[in-house]
Parts: sequence; structure tokens; C-alpha cells
Amino acid sequence: MSGRRLIVGAAVSVALSLAAGPASAQTPQSFVNTLLGYLNQYSGEFLNSGYGQFGVFQTGNLNDDGRGTHTANLTGGTRYAIVGVCDNDCSDLDLSLTGPGGNVIASDYALDDHPTLRFVAPMTGTYNLAVIMATCTRAPCYYGVQLYAAGMTQAQPMNMPQPMNMPQPMGNTNMAPNPIGQIPER
Repeated sequence: MSGRRLIVGAAVSVALSLAAGPASAQTPQSFVNTLLGYLNQYSGEFLNSGYGQFGVFQTGNLNDDGRGTHTANLTGGTRYAIVGVCDNDCSDLDLSLTGPGGNVIASDYALDDHPTLRFVAPMTGTYNLAVIMATCTRAPCYYGVQLYAAGMTQAQPMNMPQPMNMPQPMGNTNMAPNPIGQIPER
């Protein structure tokens, strides 16, 4: 692909908010479109095997070796997937998910631009997703992440991405995270 290459990220659960340092410009629509194309390319296996999209596709940008953090409230015992993607100037994007106790639940540090996490949440609680821009040749590089949950039969539309341009500090209980989905009560 010419220009920037976008990498689509996997899905996490209930609510994600970005805490990636200084505020960044809103993701240009051309990059959003490219990221959504990559997301569609890499998420088919989940959508075709009983997973459904959870919430709004989240986008952001990071410099080389930059790190963004998202939080997600997940339900214990539920199977999830998270797919990440990045633009044409990114050749390596990584994801790492830690649980409520701080233990690493799943990670993808492969040398690629479309990390994917598959896991069962061991307990209900708040999980932290780290997005690492391992290689960005022309900063900033744009990325996107999408959460999927098993047993969700209705995929939510991906035509209304929510740019993540206002970082929020983690641990600040006065600020609500940007929602990407709701887990239905059983």
C-alpha cells in the first residue's frame, strides 16, 4: 500500500480510554478509512466464529516507541478478542493486556502491524490494554483497536469511529472512560 499503512487492533471489552501523553490531533478520515479496511481484513475469523463487535472502533496516534493505555471492564469467564491495526508508516504494533491484579493476561509482541489477543477474562474487573508503537518510521503513526466478545450475534456498525484525541489520566475517578461497548447483563 502506498502512503501510511494502517494496522487494525483487536477488541477488548466494555470501556476503553486512552492515556497516551500529550493530546494528539483528531484522526484524519482518510486514515480512519484505511484502518477500518485493515480491521475488516483481520477480524473476519472472529466475526465468522461467534464473536461480535463490541462498541466503537477506537483510533489514536503515537510516535515511535510510544505507548497508549486503554482500560476495559470485563466479565469473568467470557471469551474476548482484541484486534489492533496501524497505518502505512508503522511496521510493528504490539498489545499487552493486564488483569485487575496486574498480571499479564495476553500479549502480542510479534513483529507485525496487526496484533491480536484471544483470551478468557479470569475474573470480572478492570483490565488495562497497553498499545505500543514499536516501529513508526514517520511520526505520528495512527492506530486503531476493536474489542470482540464471544456469543455476541449482533455486530455493531464500524462506520462511526471515535477519535481518541484527549488523553485521560488513569486512576482519575472523576473522569469516565470513553465507552466502546457494553456487556449485556445475563
